[in-house]
Amino acid sequence: MIYNEQMIQLDDSLDKLISIITDDDLFQQLKVIKHKIQLNKELQKQIQQFQREKEQLAILETYAAEKKINSQKQKVYRLKRQLDLHEDIAAMRQIQFAIQESLDMINRKICQTMDENIKIKNGNPFFETQCKGACQHGI
Repeated sequence: MIYNEQMIQLDDSLDKLISIITDDDLFQQLKVIKHKIQLNKELQKQIQQFQREKEQLAILETYAAEKKINSQKQKVYRLKRQLDLHEDIAAMRQIQFAIQESLDMINRKICQTMDENIKIKNGNPFFETQCKGACQHGI
C-alpha cells in the first residue's frame, strides 16, 4: 500500500475517531464495570469454574458417552445462567451491546457514504440491509 497525504489524513482521522469512542461515557462505563468484575473474587471463582466445566465438556464431547455429555452440558448451562444473571455481568453485556450498536452505525454510515449498495456484515443479526439482490458484487 502506498502512503500518500490522503492516507496520512485518513489515519489521523481514524485516530481521532478512536479517541472519541474511547472517551465516550459508555466506553468509560465498560472499563469501570470490567474492573469491578476483576476485583470481585467470588465472581472470578464462578467464571473460572464455568471455564473449567466448559473445557471438561469439550473433552467429554470427544470421548465420552452421550449420558455424560448431557449431564456436563446441563452443568455448563446452569453455571452460564448464573453468570449471565449476575448484576455486573448483565450490566457489562448491556454496555457492550450499546457500544456494538454505535460501532455498527458508524460502519453503516461510512459504507453508505461510499455506495448505498454495499452489503454490511455487522455482529447484529437484526440488521436490516437495504440491499436487494447481488449487493455483495456492487451490482
